[in-house]
Amino acid sequence: MRILGYNPLQFDTVVISHGHPDHYGGLIGLLEQRKAPVNVVLHPNALLSRYAVSPGGDLNGPYLLDKEKVERSGGRLILCENHMMVTDGVLVTGEVGRGCSPEWPGKAERKILKNGIWENDEFSDDQAVVVNLKGKGLVVIGGCMHAGIINTMEHVKKVSGIDRIHAIIGGFHLTGAPEENTITAIENLKKVNPALLIGGHCTGLNTIFKMMQMMPEQFRISCSGTIIDLKA
Repeated sequence: MRILGYNPLQFDTVVISHGHPDHYGGLIGLLEQRKAPVNVVLHPNALLSRYAVSPGGDLNGPYLLDKEKVERSGGRLILCENHMMVTDGVLVTGEVGRGCSPEWPGKAERKILKNGIWENDEFSDDQAVVVNLKGKGLVVIGGCMHAGIINTMEHVKKVSGIDRIHAIIGGFHLTGAPEENTITAIENLKKVNPALLIGGHCTGLNTIFKMMQMMPEQFRISCSGTIIDLKA
C-alpha cells in the first residue's frame, strides 16, 4: 500500500472473501498500522478452524483467523451470511447459491471443525464484492469463486437485481484444472460477456493463456500492484 501511495486510514471497511490464510494473512498487520477501528465484513464460517488433508490422510492445520485478535487490533466484525450493502453502490454477496456444480471443485481434500464436528469444507464462506458502475453495469470482484463462476454470476444478478455485468475481476479457482473444465469455465464467461475480464491469483497459468486466446478483446492480466481504473 505504501509503494502505491495508499494510507490505511483511507478506508473504513475491509471485506474478507473467505477464511483461507492467503486471503486474510495481512489483516492483523493492516489493522495495527491503521490504529483506528474499522469494519471487517466476513462470513461466520471464515472464523472456523480449517485443515488440509494430505494424500496420506494426515491433517495439516489448523488455519484459523483469530476473532479475538482481530477485535483487539481494532476490527469491528460484521458477520455476513446473506448479501448486504457495505456502502452506497457496493454490495457483498454473502454465501453464494449453488444451482450447479463449480466448473472445477479442485482435487485437494479439506476439512473444517464446526461446533466440535468434522465436516468437509465446501467453502460456503466464499463471497464477492459487487460495485454498480453507473451506466455500465456491475463490477464483480471475487477472491477465489469457489462456488463456481456461473453460480457466482447468477447469485450476483439475483441479489443485485441487475443483469448487466461490466467487469469480472479475481481468482477463478482453476489452477490445476483439466483442460475440459477450463474450457467449460471460459465458455461460461463468454456467455456472461463482460467488457473486461481480469484473472489472477488461483486462476492458473494454463487458464490465463486460454482466456487470452478465447477472449482476447476482454481479457487483461493482473499482477501485484496492478491498478484498475474503471470510470462510470
